[in-house]
Amino acid sequence: MRLYNNRVGAISKSERMVTEYAGSMRFSFTNHIASGVHLYDNKHAGSNMWTQYYATHDGIGWQSDSNGHSHFVAVEIGKGKCGVKNQNNGEGNAGRKNYPVGKYGHMKGYDWDLPEAGTYILFATVRNYHNKRGKANVMLNVVTAAKGAVLKSADHGGIKYGSTIRMQEFWDRPAFSVTNHMSTWTWQVEVTGKMTIGLHGKAESNNIGLQNDSNGWSNTIWWQPPSTKVGTEATLRLPKKE
Repeated sequence: MRLYNNRVGAISKSERMVTEYAGSMRFSFTNHIASGVHLYDNKHAGSNMWTQYYATHDGIGWQSDSNGHSHFVAVEIGKGKCGVKNQNNGEGNAGRKNYPVGKYGHMKGYDWDLPEAGTYILFATVRNYHNKRGKANVMLNVVTAAKGAVLKSADHGGIKYGSTIRMQEFWDRPAFSVTNHMSTWTWQVEVTGKMTIGLHGKAESNNIGLQNDSNGWSNTIWWQPPSTKVGTEATLRLPKKE
């Protein structure tokens, strides 16, 4: 998929891999969420934006029904500050990178360079890669920081900054030779000074991680809204059994 503007045409570096399954398919179909985040400087007032798609086979596309809605959201940055890093075969963090097995490791290049103290929204849109059974998770960690600067994200489960852990994907058996599709995560963080935060990943098996090539871009975006009141943390509480 890619973004298209009626005044500019196809937007540079907006191409994203939505999904790819390689090998014999053991299901009648697959139907899952795919989400991505773009940062675009629109210099043409009154212009229109839309998305364009293509597939390598028939029977691949989008679906909306009573099981769930699809939507597209545009947010104007306004007076807020922002930044982006792109990764692709020809720029930034090229190729495939496996997560360490059983421990978190830094995915070099998938970083956010935060310029000062404040509250930020962090976005990561990546292409995950699985060709083995097992699960993968990602989290945030500090790469470099100015003297005294602190990432104020809570620890959890005995893991520093463990509250930032997110699930990437989990296959309990290898249903395909390879799955390769888009994942997007969002965090709200507070820092007390200039620092670089990096994406860290962990897998249960080898050959699980991230990939970038000519089929689409990945990116990491940070946004510092003009107000620090950008959201609240929510906890899901299930009702007690009677």
